[in-house]
Amino acid sequence: MSKKTKIEFTPEEQDAIEKYLANPDYLMVEFAQYFENLDQLRANGEIPTKYVSFEVLKGFLAGLSSGVSNERLNDALPATLGKDTVSIPLSVLRDLVGAWDHYCNSPQPNLAKSFGFGGFKHERSLLTKVEQIKTERYYARRIFELRLCAKEAGIKLTTQKAYEEVAEKDKVSIETIKRAYRKHRAHWEAILSKHGLPTK
Repeated sequence: MSKKTKIEFTPEEQDAIEKYLANPDYLMVEFAQYFENLDQLRANGEIPTKYVSFEVLKGFLAGLSSGVSNERLNDALPATLGKDTVSIPLSVLRDLVGAWDHYCNSPQPNLAKSFGFGGFKHERSLLTKVEQIKTERYYARRIFELRLCAKEAGIKLTTQKAYEEVAEKDKVSIETIKRAYRKHRAHWEAILSKHGLPTK
């Protein structure tokens, strides 16, 4: 059983934690974080720019369908994508996103088949790699979230105990969680620090 301890926060950390835990604008936070992650992968040469572009279109369609304004969606995108914008018919956006979804979810992805034109040949390895990174980062994020919430409640939660809780909830091995945390720890520490949140 976790042991209660008295833990002190700086006023800045306390304020950041309260805002983080009470943020009602979850969709926009997730939207911005997802595209920041994708842009980082693009900058590191792990995924092509075209992949990010199609995911942006997909994100915009989901956001607009949920009532989020075009301006707010643009503001949430990484600055590296630029701020110049254009307006297009929603039907065009739906068509492109529909083709992209078909490609991503096909057992044997083929751009020519999904988009209705030839001359391209892609393998599924890219999609598999992106999904693996997303899953690993999710596991690592859960470790930070559990420990942050425990600290806020005055509970000392060890990293090992957090491994066990995430592994049990997501039905994976503790080693899987541990590898994901070690691999993506620096990524989440940088994000937490950016928002003024404690990383330990």
